[in-house]
Amino acid sequence: MLSEDPDLAALRGHPIFKNFEQTAYPNAEPPGDGHALMEHDDRMARYDHQLMRSTAEIMESAWLERGHRAPADIKLLAEWLHSEERIWELLRDVATGRARHWPDRVKLIKAVQKCDPATATQKKYPPRISDSPNDGVRNIDETLKQLAADLAPQDGSIVERSRTWSATLDDAEAAGEISMDKYSTRNLCAHYAAAWLRLRIWMDSGQHLEVFQQAIRHIPEPKRRAAMDPEFIRITISRN
Repeated sequence: MLSEDPDLAALRGHPIFKNFEQTAYPNAEPPGDGHALMEHDDRMARYDHQLMRSTAEIMESAWLERGHRAPADIKLLAEWLHSEERIWELLRDVATGRARHWPDRVKLIKAVQKCDPATATQKKYPPRISDSPNDGVRNIDETLKQLAADLAPQDGSIVERSRTWSATLDDAEAAGEISMDKYSTRNLCAHYAAAWLRLRIWMDSGQHLEVFQQAIRHIPEPKRRAAMDPEFIRITISRN
């Protein structure tokens, strides 16, 4: 489509079209020698690294803003946690894809834009591919591999913790619970904001991986506190 469709001939030389082509269709790169293909893969890996860093910035801002709204109703909290679970899953998919599977990148961008459209627009998310640094963080491939491993399905992972929260909140809403208390809401929001902050710092510096992993582990677990009515569910948080 990109190289043969005559309807696109007038667009191929435009910088915006080139940016779209390279971002969305990395596998459509014209054939070349091994060195050229390696350079292309490296460039797309750098872009995915920058995309993850920008994603972390947007999501950190989103959770900080949510903490200011506390307390929040259960339905809204459930929407936040369903979205959170999905974004971490997509982040893992992009990291695992090693810059070659463009649909994962597009899904992540759309999910983040839907989560916080105002901040995404303000911060010009997603970043342009030309904005990706040529150097900076070393061993980007290793960073992406490590992130994919940290987000793999396992007990205690941030994906599983978010899934537990969203399921618990869905149950609470079905049982007629209206809102979670202010302390618990703000605590939860603060811990998610901290996890995204630590991811951004790791992406910026290539260091402090352990601090990011610790921030993930410190996200509180939901706890149910039953009242006299067995159909009533009150959500609190664990104290880490």
